[in-house]
Amino acid sequence: MDAEPFEATDNARMKAKFVLFTTNRKVEASAEAAARQTHGGVLKYDNVFKSEPVNGLALGWAKVTYPAHRQIGDQNYVTNSAQQNPLFNFSIVDHKIIPTPDDFRKAIDKLKGEANDRSLLYVPGIDTSFNNGIEALAQLALDLDWRGPPVLFSWPSDGFRLISGTRLFGLSESSYLETSRIALRSSPLLSATINELSSSGVVFDLLAHSMGSEVVVNSLSAQQEVSRLSMAPETIAPSPSMPTLVLAAPDVSTHEFMGDMHPILARRTKHITIYCSNDLALSMSARVRHSDDRLGYCVTPKVGPEGLEIVMVSGTAQDFANHSYYIISPDMLNDVKRALSPDSMARIPGTPGRMREIKLK
Repeated sequence: MDAEPFEATDNARMKAKFVLFTTNRKVEASAEAAARQTHGGVLKYDNVFKSEPVNGLALGWAKVTYPAHRQIGDQNYVTNSAQQNPLFNFSIVDHKIIPTPDDFRKAIDKLKGEANDRSLLYVPGIDTSFNNGIEALAQLALDLDWRGPPVLFSWPSDGFRLISGTRLFGLSESSYLETSRIALRSSPLLSATINELSSSGVVFDLLAHSMGSEVVVNSLSAQQEVSRLSMAPETIAPSPSMPTLVLAAPDVSTHEFMGDMHPILARRTKHITIYCSNDLALSMSARVRHSDDRLGYCVTPKVGPEGLEIVMVSGTAQDFANHSYYIISPDMLNDVKRALSPDSMARIPGTPGRMREIKLK
């Protein structure tokens, strides 16, 4: 019988996506071997990528499978990675720690695709485990039709969980504030990731959610890091490495962002989009922090300074706290895709601050 080519069919039960990652989590390499040696054992990624922060970066890749015929916005997640079914859920089925930055750059190049394909760097928010962050980025890469290499910065935002694999169980005012301190300590490691992407020559856009936005703005607005992207602090030209910055439901002080951070961020990127809503989680955040309104919270239109686009989100297709709408609504995902498109970069800088509204169905 003649050999047939090994090609995916239209009715394939699952497909796969490769995602690169950097993380400042403690990595327990022995957990995988222990799972193999246990009868009936299934590797649990919480046991490999711990919620404890470390001072260095681990680099690697993960292979994620997902249902072949899922629809845009379908998350198909199971928080406990040991209970995932690769036929029905986003599931990490393989991973590897990459030993050197040079090998990491080779992996970026291998996933680069076409010459004009950009990378997408994703920084998730509070209470996002390693596997949930990988799976969310895989979903985003699919739903945004992203062709370049997706890269996750996984910071240990899930350390307050009373039961591993159970989201939000154990979140309190004190654990929330402790996680914000971990976010601050994680910012230099995100800077190292950004520098690594820049030195590899890849053009990348950055998308952050919730408290991940705090990691991002603290990293990018650090004056001493500006020159690392070939940008002197006094210049106003955008960084060629990072065309677009998108902050979804950012857990950042509006006053601090507009006054201190935005002028520096505007030197680092050509286009900034902020998504805000009547966000119950961020309303609680402002109370716990004794802060002004968080940047991702709005019930009336916000207008920012020159070169900033603010999108007020309203409607019904949102989660219970109006906080994760950016990844569960097809309308929102299409809007994020628009914000990240090359066409969006032409408007900014040099244009007044722009405010618009999107109503979810």
